[in-house]
Amino acid sequence: MDYPGKVITKTQVTPTQTSASGNWTLDDQAAAIKNNNWPVALVPNPISKSLRFNSADSAYLNRTPASASNRKTWTWSGWVKRTTVNTTGQNLFSTDNGSSTTLGQLFFNDNVFEFNCYASSAYQWRLITTQVWRDLSAWYHIVAVVDTTQETSSNRVKLYVNGTQITAFSTATYPSQNFDGAYNLNQPHYVGAAITSSGYLNGYLTEVNFIDGQALTPSSFGMTNPQTGQWIPLKYSGTYGTNGFYLNFKDATSTTTLGYDYSGNANNWTTNNFSVTAGAGNDSLTDVPTPWVAYNTTGDVGGVIRGNYCTLNPLDNAQGATFSNGNLQAANATGTDKFYRALLECLRANGIGKFN
Repeated sequence: MDYPGKVITKTQVTPTQTSASGNWTLDDQAAAIKNNNWPVALVPNPISKSLRFNSADSAYLNRTPASASNRKTWTWSGWVKRTTVNTTGQNLFSTDNGSSTTLGQLFFNDNVFEFNCYASSAYQWRLITTQVWRDLSAWYHIVAVVDTTQETSSNRVKLYVNGTQITAFSTATYPSQNFDGAYNLNQPHYVGAAITSSGYLNGYLTEVNFIDGQALTPSSFGMTNPQTGQWIPLKYSGTYGTNGFYLNFKDATSTTTLGYDYSGNANNWTTNNFSVTAGAGNDSLTDVPTPWVAYNTTGDVGGVIRGNYCTLNPLDNAQGATFSNGNLQAANATGTDKFYRALLECLRANGIGKFN
């Protein structure tokens, strides 16, 4: 029987990022929240920053592994928000030996998505989706999985978007069993470009994980919000392998620190043509695929509030405005009605905006 002043005995069930049950003291709950083991506002992985890629700036990251590692089995995961459509070669992750004889690309090809590996004068695998991806207001979670040890050919290369495996392809070429691909070789790898002079990404990128030696599923990196049905980020908690890395772009102390690896491997990346200077050109932003949460109160140059910011919509551009800086700026519109209509639609849809 309950009555005022009764002491309730704690009956705690070990909490997780998605559930907690039993009777908890406020102190114990606070400790669980601090350790990221409590379903706080359904934000299990409150991402701090994203990195903006502008193709006009030729912005990209590059790294050459010290040695080759597992070329048969690996997983790449990342969150991307596009800023242009109808543009070929918008690369997320790629590798090239410098002579384009052993290479691979994970990229938006116009509005479809392509994942390939080219070696020995032929595509060893190539997947091109029939679905198109042209929502410039949305964050997409992309997972590419390679495991050429699988007996079934279609299980050797997989693509997932927002937690769902893609199975409809206009082109579907799969590698031979136990094939050693171009990725994870001792050759240049890129984030945001195909090679240093082409295939630049236009968009925002965050939470990039590369898992060397494991074929994982999206559940290692994300989950479905049980209230909204939305696919949201989870922090990866497993091991990374020799050439594995984790880029969250949260340290904007300098452009160098933007490329720091947080996997524990110190597989840092070289950043090229980014800026962390306050103002419209700053590429370190708090536009992220998590719900609205205060990031800091000090007026960080990339923004104080983190969440999915609304941006201008270049798809509604009959008057020829030129959009730039992650669709936060527009110029040279011959008709202002279109520009302001895009702005008002954005504000009406989201209730908030970030424009420079």
